[in-house]
Amino acid sequence: MKELYDLSYSLLNKYVKLKRLQWHAYATEAIMKDLAVYLNEDKDKWGIAGLLHDLDIEFTYSDVTKHTLETKVILNNLVFPNDVIDAICMHNDKASNQKRSEKFHFALSSSDALSGFIAYVISAKHSNLIKELHVDSVYECLLDHNFAKHYDKTPIFEYEYLKIDIKTFISIGVDAMKKASNKIGFNN
Repeated sequence: MKELYDLSYSLLNKYVKLKRLQWHAYATEAIMKDLAVYLNEDKDKWGIAGLLHDLDIEFTYSDVTKHTLETKVILNNLVFPNDVIDAICMHNDKASNQKRSEKFHFALSSSDALSGFIAYVISAKHSNLIKELHVDSVYECLLDHNFAKHYDKTPIFEYEYLKIDIKTFISIGVDAMKKASNKIGFNN
């Protein structure tokens, strides 16, 4: 698995040049790994899916009907497991034309959305200081219909398919991002 992880980091550095998008990939990776541990799943496989979920975002950015399809082509030509590729493709249901049906799929979709939302909360409410972030702050912002009106919070609620409660899910996300703060662009 170490070789696959090394390849994943190499691919991320090759295809994702914008720092904020790299940070998002690292944040989603961190959440997916901690979520896998909590759910007794394969931490490395889930982490790789989190890391590579937006691999093609810079060259498909304006077209959500193509995002993840280019990643599928890239990963199919390499040694990545099919379930990792499927989870990555299905996190963008506008392109995959497939319904999420497995825990892995819902975990990636909800973790992707949660990592972006947590980053937004940190930036808007905590002066980019991740150490000041608390689960209740994220929870309150999530329920506040006036906060981040432009942000599609819907995928976050797919946590329900993981059979955990919302505060546990948010806690896993916040803790994971705090542990990865040196890689995701937020100050401690």
